[in-house]
Amino acid sequence: QDASYQHFFSMFAQDSWRLHRDVDVTLGMRGDYFNDFGGIFTPKVGLTYEPNRSKLNFKVLFGSAFRIPSFSEMLLAFDENNEQLSDDLILEELRTFEVGVGYKPVDWLVGEINYFFSDINQLVQVSEGEDTGSSPIGTTRIYNNIGGLDTQGDEAEIQGIYKQEIRLGRRPRALGTSFRLNYSYV
Repeated sequence: QDASYQHFFSMFAQDSWRLHRDVDVTLGMRGDYFNDFGGIFTPKVGLTYEPNRSKLNFKVLFGSAFRIPSFSEMLLAFDENNEQLSDDLILEELRTFEVGVGYKPVDWLVGEINYFFSDINQLVQVSEGEDTGSSPIGTTRIYNNIGGLDTQGDEAEIQGIYKQEIRLGRRPRALGTSFRLNYSYV
């Protein structure tokens, strides 16, 4: 296996449809093929319900994604004689589900609350040796797919953009303020 050479091919498509005056659906898909990892298909779907288009919305989302091992992770799986030190690394896969509600009490202020659940499979991590964050010659790090990880949590966000136009002489000036506050609990 030559970890220094890689080629791949990707295709994706996404579209949104209004099913009803208050209901939108978005469907997406992506297909990737890597010469050293094979193919992977990652679908995405989102459903939004907006009973009051300018004030309130509810959403449900599902998505999947992947991460291929980095070149350094693949290179550190071989010794100086190009003998493999660990199992063949494979793609990390992620599936996530999210539900949320958003509220816009005034034109310049939006608040959102979301719950999410993510499932990561085939996580790549150092399984032997020490991870020093660098790649010195003679390193003892060996990367392997170590299994999965599930996470869940809540996220709350408030963001706003407020613009005020003032007239100073002939040219009006716009003064703006923007902010974003976000809190996540995982």
